[in-house]
Amino acid sequence: MSPRARRRQRGTGLILVLGIGLLVMGMAALAHFMFKTALNTSGRHLATEQSLHLAEQGVDETIAIIDGNPFFNTDATLGAMPGGDLTPAQEETWVRAVLAAAPASAVQTAPGGQVITIKPSNRYVIYSAGYVPSRAAARRVRVVKSEYLPESTFSPAHALLAGGDLTVSGNPTVSGLGGSVHTNGNLMISGSPSVAGDVTAAGTMSQSGSPIVGGIKAAGVPAVDIPSIDPRTVWNRHARSPRYAGNWWDLCPDGSVRLPDGTAPCGGSVVAASATTTAFRGWRLSGSAWTVSGNDGSFHGIYYAYQRDIRVSGMPGSSGTPWRATLIAEAQETGASGGCSVLSRGDVDISGNARMTGFLEGLSLMAGRDLKISGTPSQGLAGVMAAHEQFAVSGTPNLIGSIIAEAECDSAGSLTHASSVSGNMSVTYDSDLEIPAGDEVRTTLWLEL
Repeated sequence: MSPRARRRQRGTGLILVLGIGLLVMGMAALAHFMFKTALNTSGRHLATEQSLHLAEQGVDETIAIIDGNPFFNTDATLGAMPGGDLTPAQEETWVRAVLAAAPASAVQTAPGGQVITIKPSNRYVIYSAGYVPSRAAARRVRVVKSEYLPESTFSPAHALLAGGDLTVSGNPTVSGLGGSVHTNGNLMISGSPSVAGDVTAAGTMSQSGSPIVGGIKAAGVPAVDIPSIDPRTVWNRHARSPRYAGNWWDLCPDGSVRLPDGTAPCGGSVVAASATTTAFRGWRLSGSAWTVSGNDGSFHGIYYAYQRDIRVSGMPGSSGTPWRATLIAEAQETGASGGCSVLSRGDVDISGNARMTGFLEGLSLMAGRDLKISGTPSQGLAGVMAAHEQFAVSGTPNLIGSIIAEAECDSAGSLTHASSVSGNMSVTYDSDLEIPAGDEVRTTLWLEL
């Protein structure tokens, strides 16, 4: 090969080497770009997921706080939510404005970022924002809304349900589709009761007389779960609900009547300083009991006797226009004995001719201790009637709904010492009733703003 040809070959090789080098460098740059793009995309995805996780964590922690303190809210730090109905656009505008103006004290630091939670006092709703890596230098922000109901409900499956022993005597009638009787204790039957459904006991059953039972009759069956019959839980969950604004009154031990706008019963605004001599909406405090002895059934609402008894001996309401009222009496715990709380007050005694139906979601009567019902054939009470300890029903009252006694415990000085039904009472079971019993917080809606 001539020198000239060798020089030409060396030039071609150099160009080829340079071209290959440039190609390798280009491929390396492309690979670096693709890697960096993938890394950024992965980082953005991770930050997005992390911000959502932080927002959900804020909701969960707030629900846990509400479970122990139903009155928790952030109004003092973040301001109150506007009243009335807001459009979705107005709601989102308000939430984002609050988040933008939130002080540093409202920011919670969590692994991976920060959280701000908004809990208005006038809504069953929580707003939570998650910031990654921080609010001040946020690469990603997610805001979620969670609506909830501060309650669980209980639908009684029996017309008569007792946690302890139950005595059924005389000629009572339990009717209605599925109208049945059950006790988690022992059942004693005498006389000629008539029960459309089953008669069952988790304990023993003794019988005399000629009972008529439409379903099965059995002892030793499994016990039935009975929710906590606790007036304070109902107050905590519902007293300050906008649903009952203007229809709830606390009847207090000092004779005053107050609105439920405080943090506990009888800690709110006074609407009547003394109802011992001058009645408030038909109610007077007489001794240890708040009493209704008149016949005016136009004062509808929820009446909560705090650490006092309730006694109705008048004839409020009529068959065509019943008194729409829920009567609740909270007992006072004075000690403990044998694993049971020793309670004072908290009894509900209905002895008149009241025609009434529950104002609060199917609940008509709730006693923090004992419930006693007696009356005449024209009496009509509708709803769930519940006692923390025992119930006693006698005479000839005409009831619609369900009667429940939660506990086997019995406090000295209460209205009755064992659950019983006697006389010619009649109860028609209503399977559609639900009452607010229990203390769970139930989420009803979740969405991202």
